[in-house]
Amino acid sequence: MILRITALAVFFVLAQVNTSAAARPAGAQNIGRVSAVEGSDGTGVMKVEIRGDAGTRRESAGGELRAGDHVLPGHELAVTLQLRDGSEIMLAPDSELSLDEVADRTAKGGSRLGLLRGLVHAIVNKIYTNEQPFMVSAGNCVMGVRGTEFVVDREDSGQSTLHTLTGSVAIARSAADLRASKAIRLVRAGSSSLMRPGLQLPRAPKKFNPKTLDDYLGGRASTVARVVLARRAARIAVKHAEEAKRRGPPKKKVTWKPPQPKRTKGK
Repeated sequence: MILRITALAVFFVLAQVNTSAAARPAGAQNIGRVSAVEGSDGTGVMKVEIRGDAGTRRESAGGELRAGDHVLPGHELAVTLQLRDGSEIMLAPDSELSLDEVADRTAKGGSRLGLLRGLVHAIVNKIYTNEQPFMVSAGNCVMGVRGTEFVVDREDSGQSTLHTLTGSVAIARSAADLRASKAIRLVRAGSSSLMRPGLQLPRAPKKFNPKTLDDYLGGRASTVARVVLARRAARIAVKHAEEAKRRGPPKKKVTWKPPQPKRTKGK
């Protein structure tokens, strides 16, 4: 009886593995996973919609991501993706992101994502090159990233706004323009730029007020706002610690004492 039950269990496991393998389209690459789903869609089921070559599926935290997938969190959910190059991507509600190509962490090659609508917060840890960059397209503009943290918001009007939080991001009208120095805007940390229909070049970068960005993100995507605030606080703490280390230990305070009058021996 025990042998029969064991054999049935093994058969069931093998059947599950074979079914999973059959559901994956031939040649599809595993390029990452869904690391977190936040919010509430009213059903209690924390899953995001993913449209791929094999059709539409719903994935929860831990779900596999494949090249060519389109991720759609829906109206109430935000999703965090962990890509195989080490990048962390947070997609706000009412957004859609395509995962066209993602390089392996240890291999050469570029990565390409597409923001079709909505807002994305990205932390790119791998150091890319000009020849093989990490690219994010957003309608009428393309951003080239080497290794940094940034936020991109693509509005229904066609305007796309970039805020660079650390490092620098190059923004241009097309992927070809990213290779032409006169056709790009280099947006450094603490600055923003935008591209809208009709512009020949993205707007010249200008400094942004972090509080203004926080307020905007708080109303647009509170989950993204929390991550941005937490990472900024961590950077500030590290900066203060480094400054304290350079200054060294505090000097010992010397208490001033008034001079005492000299005593003379009486004759």
